Amino acid sequence: MAASGYPDLLHDPRLTGRQMSTIVSWIDAGTPAGNISKPAFPPSFPASWMLGVPDLTLSLPRAMSLPPDTSARVFNVVLYMNFPTDRWITAIDYQPSSHGLLSHAVIFAAPAALNVDDEDVLPGFAGLAATGTGASIGQRLAEVDRSLEPMGVWTPYARVWPAPDRTALRLPKGTNLVIQFHARPTDTGAIEDGTVAVYFSKTAPETSLTSLQVPSSLGIVAGLDIPAGEPRAVFKEELTLPIDVTVFGARGHAHELGKDLKLTARLPNGSLRGLLWIDRWDTRWQQSYYFAAPIKLPKGTKIQVEIAYDNSPANSRNPSSPPRRVVWGPGLGAEVSAMDLIIATPAPADAAVLASARTARFREQLLKTILK
Repeated sequence: MAASGYPDLLHDPRLTGRQMSTIVSWIDAGTPAGNISKPAFPPSFPASWMLGVPDLTLSLPRAMSLPPDTSARVFNVVLYMNFPTDRWITAIDYQPSSHGLLSHAVIFAAPAALNVDDEDVLPGFAGLAATGTGASIGQRLAEVDRSLEPMGVWTPYARVWPAPDRTALRLPKGTNLVIQFHARPTDTGAIEDGTVAVYFSKTAPETSLTSLQVPSSLGIVAGLDIPAGEPRAVFKEELTLPIDVTVFGARGHAHELGKDLKLTARLPNGSLRGLLWIDRWDTRWQQSYYFAAPIKLPKGTKIQVEIAYDNSPANSRNPSSPPRRVVWGPGLGAEVSAMDLIIATPAPADAAVLASARTARFREQLLKTILK
């Protein structure tokens, strides 16, 4: 059954058919100059930030010095905030110091007690890992999934947009921000020492937002395995909602082999509703997409994710030539698989039910992967 129409978006980044035709006609005509008596100037943003003057700017603990390396690297940098009261974030932006170095960055809220002591080369730590000993790898990974709250994504090309009016993401008291940088390979080495901009809601929002990721932890235990040369390897995952939820937006995440990402909802009556479909994935343009109007999904709805990967030589972004088998991993040459629903934060009792369902599904996937 085909999904019904996908929702309209706030700040829709797509060009209309008329706009695309205008650009094509202009190129076909040899890119003639327009009315040069009225030259167009690029937009000017206060303090060089697209969203205006930030409420808070943060520097990295120290500059990231990357030695020459032909492989991509992933590093998580902690920005120490630890506010004594809850704060409400509407947007987070980043200005890099090294243009072309960073592929993208993912921002999380994390407990202040997260172990981040790893200063051999870079500030922060090389992998997101739960602290403590004596726990199984499954328990530790599940704990990470519960303790890290996705706050957004930054790329050099896509514009950051604020959360819808009267909504915001809660930054609990005693919490820090973690920025997971994905750096491109560099032959000469580079230094990154950018600045983070944080925008707060001036008042407590009517609705606090959180994320529901399917599969959780970017698919680390979901058995992602993409054969070499395969032009369309499709990965599917679903989670049945144990509670009613209100959805304000969605986002997806994959690496260079990502081809198209689709997020749908199978309602209890059997009908299928589209939520987000990125039909030509490009990791350089990923962002959060907010809906023009929130969508209510009832308990029993199946959240379905379908992500296709192109591991063939025809994929110009394929980091391996010739293509090789690719499995799960955070860096270049590996893949991840996830789509997020941006939902209204459930009441505590409902949040506990949802967390239990996510953990159960995580353990089910982990067991299945181990027994393969």
